[in-house]
Amino acid sequence: MARLNLDQRNAEIARRASAYGGMYTENGRLHVVVTSMIPFDQAAAVRELFTVLGRDLRARGFTPESVVFVPGEFNALDLLRAKEAALRFDGWMSVDIDAAVNRVFLAVQFPEMEAVAPAFFAEQGLPEGIVVTSGPYRSLHVGPELREPHQARLVLPARIAQGDVLPITLEVTNTGHEPLRLAFGACALRMEVRHAQTGEVVRPVSSEEACEDSAVIRVLPPRTALPFVVQEWNLQTPRGRVLPPGRYVVAVTLAVGTGPAPEVIQPPPQAFEVLPGDPRTGTAQVKDMLGGGRHGIDHSVLLGQEGGRQVVIVIVPDARAETALRQVLMDRGVPADRVRFQHLRAVRVPGSGVGEATLSLTTWPSPGARQHRFSLEADLTPWVARGAWRCQLVVNVLDADGEIVSGSPGFPSSPGFRSCREGPDVRAFPWRGNWVERRSDGSAVPPGTYSIRAGLRLTMRDGTVQWLLAPPQPLVVP
Repeated sequence: MARLNLDQRNAEIARRASAYGGMYTENGRLHVVVTSMIPFDQAAAVRELFTVLGRDLRARGFTPESVVFVPGEFNALDLLRAKEAALRFDGWMSVDIDAAVNRVFLAVQFPEMEAVAPAFFAEQGLPEGIVVTSGPYRSLHVGPELREPHQARLVLPARIAQGDVLPITLEVTNTGHEPLRLAFGACALRMEVRHAQTGEVVRPVSSEEACEDSAVIRVLPPRTALPFVVQEWNLQTPRGRVLPPGRYVVAVTLAVGTGPAPEVIQPPPQAFEVLPGDPRTGTAQVKDMLGGGRHGIDHSVLLGQEGGRQVVIVIVPDARAETALRQVLMDRGVPADRVRFQHLRAVRVPGSGVGEATLSLTTWPSPGARQHRFSLEADLTPWVARGAWRCQLVVNVLDADGEIVSGSPGFPSSPGFRSCREGPDVRAFPWRGNWVERRSDGSAVPPGTYSIRAGLRLTMRDGTVQWLLAPPQPLVVP
């Protein structure tokens, strides 16, 4: 039987004592909300509360004799029913019962949703005022325009079909003669979409609740452009409804600077048209299902065009990963006719090189499969003097047939190239990578003896590639 949460347990108490409206602690005292100040009803509420939650309350030092009674309008069963109704309201952001206020608080994304909430809850048969609906609401940034010379524009398709994904990019160009330094926070980009004719907000500015407190710095050389991916939007409103066909306008702002009064980069709004389409066969559900490296399968997902139609490009390291992803789509009943697989095979460490390196291996257990850390060291000084400027650690884990099971850099990942220098000095610290004992399709590797081949791949100034190799090592998987 599923364990009840606190709101459900409070509702059970209210079923036994109808005056019970919930409880909370404040200033070291236990407060009990009651809908009746009659002593008999108060005593029943406290008795049933300690019958259900007494062990925990007594462990915290509370007793029935020390309770403070607070008058309330609704009992805990009313509040639970209101909470469950609020969770059925399209586009809710958060729903919570506040026992002290004796209300359910519903947070929505934009005022239009707040306006229709009372009628919705009246249809659910809830008493007036039991659900309090509010923001937070945010708007596009308002502030002085960035003073440094620049141009900004939005890049997005002019037409997009229902069920597909709208990629939106902000392109900023340094039009001056000096480098342009842009410093901005993690949530500096804001986007809003309105209906072109009515001005109705169909996609409000995000609430930014998940933002991290961090700063990013980008430096643009003169006469260069920098793209910022604003969003890949599935054309759905906060209520989960697909936009009807028509013309819409995207507006974006980027707040530059980390002080209290940042400057703003704001390109001209860009219009686009939504065409009729079938969400069941569009690219949005495929990208949502396969995006983010889900299912434990090595892959990455991009959007592309083919014959004027949007497709989803899925990059995998081998046929094993492709087969696993095709099975995921089949199991979920999602058609794969607009999915295009591309294989990006791992770089293979050659059998011979021009220099030596040393590889060490550390292994530790973890849930599901063991993890391994590779550390490679090499003397780069003579190679940097000869023109080595880009370095990459490459580790291959090979099975008995010589197939690359996995290694480092992992997939998907950045290319893994780094400067062979650290400032004016040659990098001296080890080059590290990791591997979990799994294949590209997410399955555990079978027991056996594997071979580790590792090396440092050097790109020289003339474009040639040289390898510093470590001796092969065996790895036993029990």
